[in-house]
Amino acid sequence: MPLAPRLLAAVVVAMLASPAAWAEQVVAGACEPGWSAATAADRALLAYIDRDLPSFTAEATAIEAALPCVTTVLDPVTASRLHLVFALARLGVRDREGAVAELRALPAGFSPPLGLAPEGQFLHGLFAEVAAMPPRARLPAPVATGEVLVVDGVPSTDRPEGAAILQVLGSDGGVRWTGRQWPPVLVVLPVEPLVSASPPPPRPVAPVVATAAATALGLAGLGLGLANRSAFDDLDTPYENVAGLQSRSTLYTGLAITGAAATVACGAWWVVTW
Repeated sequence: MPLAPRLLAAVVVAMLASPAAWAEQVVAGACEPGWSAATAADRALLAYIDRDLPSFTAEATAIEAALPCVTTVLDPVTASRLHLVFALARLGVRDREGAVAELRALPAGFSPPLGLAPEGQFLHGLFAEVAAMPPRARLPAPVATGEVLVVDGVPSTDRPEGAAILQVLGSDGGVRWTGRQWPPVLVVLPVEPLVSASPPPPRPVAPVVATAAATALGLAGLGLGLANRSAFDDLDTPYENVAGLQSRSTLYTGLAITGAAATVACGAWWVVTW
Protein backbone atom coordinates (compact mmCIF):
# COMPACT_ATOMS: atom_id res chain seq x y z
CA MET A 1 0.00 0.00 0.00
CA PRO A 2 1.41 3.48 -0.85
CA LEU A 3 2.56 5.65 2.06
CA ALA A 4 -0.25 8.25 1.96
CA PRO A 5 -3.12 5.71 2.19
CA ARG A 6 -1.27 3.91 4.99
CA LEU A 7 -0.94 7.14 6.95
CA LEU A 8 -4.60 7.96 6.39
CA ALA A 9 -5.60 4.50 7.54
CA ALA A 10 -3.48 4.86 10.67
CA VAL A 11 -5.12 8.18 11.48
CA VAL A 12 -8.60 6.75 11.07
CA VAL A 13 -7.74 3.78 13.29
CA ALA A 14 -6.38 6.11 15.97
CA MET A 15 -9.53 8.23 15.86
CA LEU A 16 -11.80 5.22 16.16
CA ALA A 17 -9.73 3.61 18.90
CA SER A 18 -9.47 6.71 21.10
CA PRO A 19 -11.64 9.73 20.18
CA ALA A 20 -10.53 11.49 23.39
CA ALA A 21 -6.84 11.22 22.48
CA TRP A 22 -7.56 12.43 18.96
CA ALA A 23 -9.50 15.36 20.40
CA GLU A 24 -6.50 16.30 22.55
CA GLN A 25 -4.34 16.50 19.42
CA VAL A 26 -6.86 18.75 17.69
CA VAL A 27 -7.20 20.97 20.78
CA ALA A 28 -3.42 21.34 20.83
CA GLY A 29 -3.65 22.88 17.36
CA ALA A 30 -6.31 25.39 18.39
CA CYS A 31 -5.29 28.90 19.48
CA GLU A 32 -2.39 28.76 17.04
CA PRO A 33 -1.90 31.44 14.38
CA GLY A 34 -4.09 30.72 11.38
CA TRP A 35 -6.78 28.87 13.33
CA SER A 36 -10.20 29.94 12.05
CA ALA A 37 -13.46 29.52 13.96
CA ALA A 38 -15.43 29.57 10.70
CA THR A 39 -13.29 26.87 9.09
CA ALA A 40 -13.38 24.74 12.24
CA ALA A 41 -17.17 25.01 12.43
CA ASP A 42 -17.51 23.99 8.77
CA ARG A 43 -15.23 20.98 9.33
CA ALA A 44 -17.24 19.90 12.34
CA LEU A 45 -20.59 20.18 10.53
CA LEU A 46 -19.31 18.30 7.49
CA ALA A 47 -18.02 15.54 9.76
CA TYR A 48 -21.44 15.32 11.43
CA ILE A 49 -23.24 15.16 8.10
CA ASP A 50 -20.84 12.41 6.99
CA ARG A 51 -21.56 10.56 10.28
CA ASP A 52 -17.85 10.81 11.15
CA LEU A 53 -18.49 11.17 14.87
CA PRO A 54 -14.86 10.90 16.07
CA SER A 55 -13.84 13.80 13.82
CA PHE A 56 -16.91 15.80 14.83
CA THR A 57 -16.21 15.25 18.53
CA ALA A 58 -12.58 16.29 18.09
CA GLU A 59 -13.48 19.45 16.18
CA ALA A 60 -16.24 20.42 18.63
CA THR A 61 -13.88 19.94 21.57
CA ALA A 62 -11.22 22.04 19.87
CA ILE A 63 -13.69 24.85 19.14
CA GLU A 64 -14.84 25.02 22.76
CA ALA A 65 -11.23 25.13 23.94
CA ALA A 66 -10.14 27.73 21.39
CA LEU A 67 -13.09 30.12 21.62
CA PRO A 68 -11.44 32.38 24.24
CA CYS A 69 -8.47 32.72 21.86
CA VAL A 70 -10.54 34.35 19.10
CA THR A 71 -9.13 37.82 18.42
CA THR A 72 -11.28 38.73 15.41
CA VAL A 73 -14.89 39.83 15.46
CA LEU A 74 -17.13 36.86 14.67
CA ASP A 75 -19.74 37.44 11.98
CA PRO A 76 -23.35 36.33 12.60
CA VAL A 77 -23.08 33.37 10.19
CA THR A 78 -20.02 31.97 11.96
CA ALA A 79 -21.61 32.51 15.38
CA SER A 80 -24.72 30.61 14.22
CA ARG A 81 -22.66 27.70 12.94
CA LEU A 82 -20.75 27.57 16.22
CA HIS A 83 -24.02 27.39 18.15
CA LEU A 84 -25.13 24.59 15.83
CA VAL A 85 -21.91 22.68 16.54
CA PHE A 86 -22.41 23.15 20.29
CA ALA A 87 -26.03 21.96 20.01
CA LEU A 88 -25.01 18.80 18.16
CA ALA A 89 -22.29 18.18 20.74
CA ARG A 90 -24.86 18.43 23.54
CA LEU A 91 -27.09 15.95 21.74
CA GLY A 92 -24.11 13.62 21.53
CA VAL A 93 -24.04 13.40 25.34
CA ARG A 94 -27.86 13.17 25.57
CA ASP A 95 -28.23 16.71 26.90
CA ARG A 96 -31.44 17.72 25.15
CA GLU A 97 -31.93 20.83 27.30
CA GLY A 98 -28.45 22.07 26.47
CA ALA A 99 -29.00 21.44 22.78
CA VAL A 100 -32.25 23.40 22.85
CA ALA A 101 -30.49 26.30 24.58
CA GLU A 102 -27.90 26.44 21.80
CA LEU A 103 -30.52 26.15 19.03
CA ARG A 104 -32.48 29.02 20.56
CA ALA A 105 -29.42 31.21 19.97
CA LEU A 106 -29.83 30.76 16.20
CA PRO A 107 -31.40 33.72 14.39
CA ALA A 108 -34.96 33.54 13.15
CA GLY A 109 -35.23 31.80 9.81
CA PHE A 110 -31.90 30.01 10.18
CA SER A 111 -31.57 27.10 7.75
CA PRO A 112 -29.27 24.22 8.74
CA PRO A 113 -26.78 22.94 6.15
CA LEU A 114 -28.22 20.61 3.56
CA GLY A 115 -28.28 17.03 4.80
CA LEU A 116 -27.93 17.91 8.48
CA ALA A 117 -31.57 17.63 9.50
CA PRO A 118 -33.60 15.76 6.83
CA GLU A 119 -37.36 15.84 7.20
CA GLY A 120 -38.67 13.04 9.39
CA GLN A 121 -35.55 12.81 11.55
CA PHE A 122 -35.29 13.81 15.21
CA LEU A 123 -33.14 16.87 14.54
CA HIS A 124 -35.63 18.23 12.02
CA GLY A 125 -38.39 18.03 14.60
CA LEU A 126 -36.19 19.70 17.21
CA PHE A 127 -35.55 22.64 14.86
CA ALA A 128 -39.31 23.05 14.38
CA GLU A 129 -39.90 22.87 18.13
CA VAL A 130 -37.33 25.56 18.85
CA ALA A 131 -38.63 27.80 16.08
CA ALA A 132 -42.06 27.86 17.78
CA MET A 133 -40.63 29.03 21.12
CA PRO A 134 -41.04 32.68 22.21
CA PRO A 135 -38.07 35.06 21.99
CA ARG A 136 -35.62 34.92 24.82
CA ALA A 137 -35.54 37.56 27.56
CA ARG A 138 -32.88 40.25 27.30
CA LEU A 139 -30.56 41.15 30.16
CA PRO A 140 -28.41 44.22 30.87
CA ALA A 141 -24.80 43.91 29.80
CA PRO A 142 -22.68 46.85 30.94
CA VAL A 143 -19.23 47.29 29.44
CA ALA A 144 -16.61 49.98 30.01
CA THR A 145 -17.10 53.40 28.44
CA GLY A 146 -15.93 53.44 24.85
CA GLU A 147 -16.17 49.67 24.44
CA VAL A 148 -18.73 47.67 22.48
CA LEU A 149 -20.48 44.40 23.27
CA VAL A 150 -20.98 41.99 20.37
CA VAL A 151 -23.52 39.21 20.88
CA ASP A 152 -23.39 36.35 18.38
CA GLY A 153 -21.71 38.59 15.83
CA VAL A 154 -24.06 41.58 16.27
CA PRO A 155 -23.25 44.75 18.30
CA SER A 156 -25.69 45.06 21.19
CA THR A 157 -26.35 46.98 24.38
CA ASP A 158 -27.79 43.91 26.13
CA ARG A 159 -27.49 40.14 25.98
CA PRO A 160 -30.01 37.30 25.80
CA GLU A 161 -30.87 34.93 28.56
CA GLY A 162 -29.35 31.55 27.72
CA ALA A 163 -26.60 30.50 25.36
CA ALA A 164 -24.61 33.24 23.61
CA ILE A 165 -21.16 33.97 22.24
CA LEU A 166 -20.04 37.31 23.62
CA GLN A 167 -17.20 39.57 22.58
CA VAL A 168 -16.06 42.89 24.03
CA LEU A 169 -14.37 45.30 21.62
CA GLY A 170 -11.96 47.90 22.93
CA SER A 171 -12.06 51.56 22.06
CA ASP A 172 -9.71 50.81 19.16
CA GLY A 173 -12.17 48.29 17.68
CA GLY A 174 -10.01 45.28 18.49
CA VAL A 175 -11.35 42.23 20.30
CA ARG A 176 -10.50 42.55 23.96
CA TRP A 177 -12.35 39.48 25.22
CA THR A 178 -14.28 36.51 23.79
CA GLY A 179 -16.39 34.19 25.90
CA ARG A 180 -19.26 31.78 25.80
CA GLN A 181 -22.37 32.23 27.91
CA TRP A 182 -23.83 28.90 28.96
CA PRO A 183 -27.14 28.63 30.86
CA PRO A 184 -27.98 28.83 33.66
CA VAL A 185 -24.74 30.69 34.51
CA LEU A 186 -24.26 34.22 33.20
CA VAL A 187 -20.64 35.05 32.47
CA VAL A 188 -19.22 38.15 34.12
CA LEU A 189 -18.29 40.68 31.48
CA PRO A 190 -15.03 42.61 31.90
CA VAL A 191 -16.31 46.10 32.69
CA GLU A 192 -13.01 47.71 33.65
CA PRO A 193 -10.94 49.15 30.80
CA LEU A 194 -7.50 47.70 30.24
CA VAL A 195 -4.80 49.78 31.96
CA SER A 196 -1.13 49.25 32.47
CA ALA A 197 -0.41 48.20 36.02
CA SER A 198 1.83 50.76 37.74
CA PRO A 199 4.75 49.35 39.68
CA PRO A 200 4.41 49.40 43.48
CA PRO A 201 6.23 52.22 45.30
CA PRO A 202 9.71 51.27 46.51
CA ARG A 203 9.95 49.94 50.03
CA PRO A 204 11.79 52.22 52.53
CA VAL A 205 15.28 50.92 53.25
CA ALA A 206 16.03 52.86 56.46
CA PRO A 207 13.86 50.69 58.78
CA VAL A 208 15.52 47.55 57.47
CA VAL A 209 19.03 48.91 57.95
CA ALA A 210 18.23 50.28 61.43
CA THR A 211 16.65 46.98 62.54
CA ALA A 212 19.63 45.01 61.27
CA ALA A 213 22.11 47.34 63.01
CA ALA A 214 20.21 47.19 66.32
CA THR A 215 20.04 43.41 66.14
CA ALA A 216 23.76 43.22 65.42
CA LEU A 217 24.49 45.48 68.39
CA GLY A 218 22.40 43.37 70.73
CA LEU A 219 23.95 40.11 69.52
CA ALA A 220 27.46 41.57 69.85
CA GLY A 221 26.76 42.62 73.42
CA LEU A 222 25.32 39.21 74.21
CA GLY A 223 28.27 37.38 72.62
CA LEU A 224 30.89 39.51 74.37
CA GLY A 225 29.03 39.16 77.66
CA LEU A 226 28.99 35.39 77.42
CA ALA A 227 32.72 35.30 76.58
CA ASN A 228 33.43 37.65 79.48
CA ARG A 229 31.41 35.49 81.85
CA SER A 230 33.28 32.41 80.72
CA ALA A 231 36.62 34.09 81.47
CA PHE A 232 35.34 35.27 84.87
CA ASP A 233 34.34 31.70 85.83
CA ASP A 234 37.64 30.24 84.62
CA LEU A 235 39.78 29.29 87.66
CA ASP A 236 42.93 29.90 85.63
CA THR A 237 42.11 33.59 85.16
CA PRO A 238 44.67 35.74 87.05
CA TYR A 239 43.18 37.51 90.07
CA GLU A 240 44.33 40.90 88.89
CA ASN A 241 42.08 40.53 85.78
CA VAL A 242 38.85 39.88 87.73
CA ALA A 243 38.09 43.55 88.37
CA GLY A 244 38.39 44.34 84.65
CA LEU A 245 36.12 41.44 83.78
CA GLN A 246 33.46 42.71 86.20
CA SER A 247 33.49 46.22 84.72
CA ARG A 248 33.33 44.92 81.17
CA SER A 249 30.42 42.67 82.15
CA THR A 250 28.37 45.74 82.99
CA LEU A 251 29.27 47.31 79.63
CA TYR A 252 28.39 44.22 77.61
CA THR A 253 25.09 43.76 79.48
CA GLY A 254 24.21 47.35 78.64
CA LEU A 255 25.03 46.77 74.99
CA ALA A 256 22.83 43.66 74.84
CA ILE A 257 19.89 45.43 76.53
CA THR A 258 20.26 48.52 74.36
CA GLY A 259 20.45 46.41 71.20
CA ALA A 260 17.34 44.42 72.17
CA ALA A 261 15.35 47.58 72.90
CA ALA A 262 16.50 49.20 69.66
CA THR A 263 15.60 46.06 67.70
CA VAL A 264 12.05 46.16 69.07
CA ALA A 265 11.68 49.86 68.28
CA CYS A 266 13.11 49.56 64.76
CA GLY A 267 11.00 46.47 64.13
CA ALA A 268 7.88 48.47 64.97
CA TRP A 269 9.05 51.24 62.63
CA TRP A 270 9.59 48.65 59.89
CA VAL A 271 6.09 47.21 60.29
CA VAL A 272 4.42 50.64 60.20
CA THR A 273 6.30 51.96 57.16
CA TRP A 274 6.00 48.74 55.14
